[in-house]
Amino acid sequence: MRHVLIGNSFPVSLIQRRVVCLMIDRNDFLSQINGCKICSFWGHANTLKVAGEFAGVDLAPRVTRPVMKLSECGLPMLDGIEFNTCWILSPLYARNFRPAIGEEVDEKMITDWRIVKMEWRVK
Repeated sequence: MRHVLIGNSFPVSLIQRRVVCLMIDRNDFLSQINGCKICSFWGHANTLKVAGEFAGVDLAPRVTRPVMKLSECGLPMLDGIEFNTCWILSPLYARNFRPAIGEEVDEKMITDWRIVKMEWRVK
């Protein structure tokens, strides 16, 4: 079974080699993750339910606030699995709303989701 890495953001400090980011529509996203085992590093409990409903999969991480690390090749790793692709589900907020630093956003402020596919490249 193929594993897919999904989160609500990606730490820039873990980008150590070329990454290409692509905006993906929901149908393409759903078709590409269909039948895969979800490896989630979702970090915000308050948006977990609504994001999972949007994605059509359970996004609950195996442990609370999981920590990723880099493989020797500079690729993200979670639970000992190396990935060359990561899916980011990023909320689109209600007009003129910007969360305060450290604020947990209420799901009522999310109007939609943007999907970013991050792909690590060799060169």
